[in-house]
Amino acid sequence: MLIAITSLGPNLDSLIDPRFGRAAYFLILNEKGKLLKSLKNPGNEAVRGAGVFAGQMIIDEKADVVITHNIGPNALRVLESSKVEMFLVEENLTAKKAFQKYQDEH
Repeated sequence: MLIAITSLGPNLDSLIDPRFGRAAYFLILNEKGKLLKSLKNPGNEAVRGAGVFAGQMIIDEKADVVITHNIGPNALRVLESSKVEMFLVEENLTAKKAFQKYQDEH
């Protein structure tokens, strides 16, 4: 299982980015919380379509779960169509704490 977390920086100590489509980074973790990849989001400054682009990026990475604070309706449709689970957390958490929160609830 792969988990994608929106992040303001490239590591697990970074705060989550509350925006899905315009997140600065996506951190890809395994089910044990090990960071496998840190991906800079090239669509974060797009004028339109950032959420759909980010959703497709997550699908291409074969992530099963997305952890973030907020997901817009277009990105939500893209992720739901591929059966990606969405887990929403409050703002101001590190990526590591967001992952722990997900683990605690699953």
